[in-house]
Amino acid sequence: MNLLTFASVSRPRRATVVTGGATGLSWTAVSGAAGYRLYSTQTDPGATEVYNQAFGSGLDVGNVTSYTTSGFAAGTWYFAVSYYLAADGEGEVFEGELSNKVTKVIS
Repeated sequence: MNLLTFASVSRPRRATVVTGGATGLSWTAVSGAAGYRLYSTQTDPGATEVYNQAFGSGLDVGNVTSYTTSGFAAGTWYFAVSYYLAADGEGEVFEGELSNKVTKVIS
């Protein structure tokens, strides 16, 4: 398993490694995260990290470390997650960078 680096002690840049299994996706929790967003695409995002959802508007899966895919068309999908923190006093929400991508074939 790869370990990702942190931008600072108090605010990691990314959610840790996301993995794909036969029935769903899972990732390691980020300390202090208020929740996670799931990003998906059927086109390999490559280095540009282009997903179907604009950054900040991925599927909010809540404060959990796994998600079972449903409602996705059959085919090859690419997924990544990001974490977010609770809103600050001004209503701003910090979202970490996207995790590594994982490829999942849905039948």
